[in-house]
Amino acid sequence: MRCVVFLAVAAIGIALPPGSLSRRSLLPAPEPAIVFARISQADASSRLYAVSLSGGDQHALWEGTTNDSAPRWSPDGTQIAFSRSPANNDIGIYVGDVAGVDLHRLTSSNLLATTPDWAPDGSRLAFTAAPSEAGVDANFDIYTVRSDRTGLLRLTTGASTDAFPSWAPDGKSLVYSRYTSPAKADLFVIQADGSAPRRLTKTEHAFYPAWSPREKRIAFVGGTKGHADLYTIASRGGKATRLARTKLDEATPAWSPDGSKIVFTRLGSSGETGNLYLSTATVSGVRRITRGPTLDVSARWNPAAVSRRTSAGSG
Repeated sequence: MRCVVFLAVAAIGIALPPGSLSRRSLLPAPEPAIVFARISQADASSRLYAVSLSGGDQHALWEGTTNDSAPRWSPDGTQIAFSRSPANNDIGIYVGDVAGVDLHRLTSSNLLATTPDWAPDGSRLAFTAAPSEAGVDANFDIYTVRSDRTGLLRLTTGASTDAFPSWAPDGKSLVYSRYTSPAKADLFVIQADGSAPRRLTKTEHAFYPAWSPREKRIAFVGGTKGHADLYTIASRGGKATRLARTKLDEATPAWSPDGSKIVFTRLGSSGETGNLYLSTATVSGVRRITRGPTLDVSARWNPAAVSRRTSAGSG
């Protein structure tokens, strides 16, 4: 299944020379921004981009960078956490403000860290990590750390790789994928203190979980016979629902802040490129929002921009 390609790109990162930051604003006007990672097929470089919901305004967030991935807006929309690989065999979680000025590394150089996700109150971030000395072939686990870089907590251990954490809306638990091999994974839920892990799926093909802001559903990518589609499952468990059947693979779903829409990647027929698509939560009215011979993944909404737009509309 091609999902293993996304694990290599999004979870382990791309080791390329670091670039410089510009002070460009991240918010395309007048619509709220979606941020995502764009991977070039020409040189495998990965840069962060923003796009409006109409797809008409796309630009790189920070000029000159070629090694950034997995962007995540903070709950108040003032910061973005993301993965950066500043050197070979090094990848960490970085946080920058929306002007690209206050950039700092959140995680220690003792950890290879990627795929961050903010707690709903912004106080902590969950991420995928392994000790640096173990190298990129190590088993990765789920960690959390406070946004002030203190209170590092390892939530999972064992012989498997745990990746792609996503917080529950109440901040009390997280869902993640547990890989038993590069192409086999199931969803697990764990409490925020690392207790009471429970298995949510038993398919061996459940990747990229995203917990809905409405709390009751979790979106993920699943499939059999080498094909990947979007599914949702109740957060308490049960039978998963396939949202759509297409001939093309899908990846990295994310919910809108109100839980009514999903943005996701749909691969091209070759599986080497893919663009972002927007749909309702039942995958009706699918609309393409990026185009080109690139691989666009890991899209996320800016929740604060959506809140500002809603407030303006209600006045």
